[in-house]
Amino acid sequence: MPQSNQTNWTPNVQQVEPTDPQRMQFVRGLLRDNRLQEAQSELVKMLQQEPRNTQFLMMLGMTSMRLQQYEDAATSFELVMDIDPKNRFAPIAAAHVGMRGDNSEYAETYFHKALEIDPTSVQALTGLATLHERQKLPDAAIEALERAVEIEPNSASVRRRLAGVMARADKTDGAKEQLKSALIANPGDPRLTLQLARLHSEEDDNGKALAVIEDALERNPESQPLLLALGQARMAEEDYPAAADAFRKVLKDEGRRPNPRARIGLAQALIAQKDLTDARAMLSGINQRRYNPAVQRLYGDAFAAENNVEEAENSYRSALLHMPDGHEALAKIDQAKKADGKMTGAKVLKLYDEEFERRHDAIREGDNRPDMQNLTADQRNALRQRRDRRRMMMRNMMSARRRDGGQGNAGPFAGRFGNN
Repeated sequence: MPQSNQTNWTPNVQQVEPTDPQRMQFVRGLLRDNRLQEAQSELVKMLQQEPRNTQFLMMLGMTSMRLQQYEDAATSFELVMDIDPKNRFAPIAAAHVGMRGDNSEYAETYFHKALEIDPTSVQALTGLATLHERQKLPDAAIEALERAVEIEPNSASVRRRLAGVMARADKTDGAKEQLKSALIANPGDPRLTLQLARLHSEEDDNGKALAVIEDALERNPESQPLLLALGQARMAEEDYPAAADAFRKVLKDEGRRPNPRARIGLAQALIAQKDLTDARAMLSGINQRRYNPAVQRLYGDAFAAENNVEEAENSYRSALLHMPDGHEALAKIDQAKKADGKMTGAKVLKLYDEEFERRHDAIREGDNRPDMQNLTADQRNALRQRRDRRRMMMRNMMSARRRDGGQGNAGPFAGRFGNN
């Protein structure tokens, strides 16, 4: 786990006595700078002075969760519930400990306990829905989210969650109705719009997808996600000039941070119009190490448009080499070429086009995406660790900007979670 620079870091306040109100500010400063073990140690000392302080216990539990010490976190939250049986937040936190520690029974128990305390807790209902999806119980997940919608009928996030679960359960019509209802209450919301447009596109109804996007753009004309979606929808309609115009609008406000999706989209639209020089200029400005497959494929398309088969094939091969199972795909293509010794020109390039199309269809159908519900506990934990590392990097960056301008015991609950 990365550590903050010990030499340059300065706490937000000086060390103070345990009873001083500034002690909490000191601990929060440690947490903001990701000095989790030090914060944990301070909280333990504070609890020695005030063992029934539920605020300290909640902070200790959350800190233990960030350190992936799930047994310790569960102990803290259960102590809060013993001290304050009506506390609405401790059972939800405990349920999330169960989720992270792959103890579904524990998680479900405490989500229901949270709902006993507060039957209108949308946070508990959405958490319960996530758990049921992981358990492959989509109908139960939908039921929980429908209860959440009854409580917050105009919430874009709750409707969006419900629509997502319905879509994954092949209840596409219900998902679209949820999104349409949400858009009435939240006109032009980009995330709702994109989700609804995607459902229309998956049903090959690009006209409806385009209409939804254009309606939202009337309310949010500068929205980059909506403009990107407009460009992609125009590409699907083979309206390449309109697609290029949409991508250029995104790039106009690109600023210091490049937008590779807009650049790739614009290059694709330019190649379709045989504007190959500008397309290559656009591709040259993309980070090829990160976006190599897409960039190399488009370079191949540009060469193919010039009937330069040799360079097109070289680019296509490079693209596949940087894709999962690319070597196996290239072996099949080489075998097909060998089987037909006279295969040349457009027939050769068609082999690559078919492979790219196959991969595109697989991604669209979700075949190449990891099924979170089928992952092992270790695999899910590895994904969480990567996510936590990304968050930690962001926290460290923010802490550095602000500066510039002890392991817990397992306790009596050890053994319930799989990663201690």
